[in-house]
Amino acid sequence: MRKLTFLILINIPLLCFAPILTTDPNVEAYNTIEYRAILSPFNEELFKEALSYYLECPDTAMAQAILETGNFTSDIFLQNNNCFGMRHPRQRETTSNGELNHFATYDHWTNSVKDYALFIKYYMDKGKDWDYIFRVYCPAPSYKSRVMNIYDELNTIWNQYK
Repeated sequence: MRKLTFLILINIPLLCFAPILTTDPNVEAYNTIEYRAILSPFNEELFKEALSYYLECPDTAMAQAILETGNFTSDIFLQNNNCFGMRHPRQRETTSNGELNHFATYDHWTNSVKDYALFIKYYMDKGKDWDYIFRVYCPAPSYKSRVMNIYDELNTIWNQYK
């Protein structure tokens, strides 16, 4: 199933909106990922849930975040709440509130996930494909293969627990 997700990733836009976790209007606000994330310290399970909430295909984004943050240990992640090594954009909508050390800063790491989704949407709305988006994101020729190697490793781990 995870392999199929990657094949779909190439052909459809990443942005989607997950269903509400509950239909009870008195409880809805407390079930949102934003509310739960603010109350909890960062952890990979919560991060994966946030990716699933904002992105249709979260597995590749998880691999990209692991690469960009050195498994969530980099200064950019720890100081800027930046999960993807994003730069502060000049032309598109963003959730970034500025920059520190040439990288976008966010009030909370969930804003970084939202901004990543906005980044993908910006280029998908212009009709750009994934190869183009990867080149804009990081022009290094080996970048896409490095992300996909991490993706494959994650799938191997996740498949052990199915």
